[in-house]
Amino acid sequence: MGDIFFLQEKPVTFAFHDVNITAGTDVAFATAVGRCINIDNNGEREPLEFRLTMGLRKIDGKWRIMHEHHSLPAM
Repeated sequence: MGDIFFLQEKPVTFAFHDVNITAGTDVAFATAVGRCINIDNNGEREPLEFRLTMGLRKIDGKWRIMHEHHSLPAM
């Protein structure tokens, strides 16, 4: 299997849905399903849907992203 590269259409634009936030006083998690346009190995535009998970922590009164993960559906 050859190398697979993910390139995004410029400017990069994301659309999110199914956004869920679970927050305590100083720790929070956010999840969402995102969409963007991927450019495949042949230069063709294709829609790309992915899962976004973020872990946040409140430091000095401001929310900071401590962890961010994007995953693609298994095929």
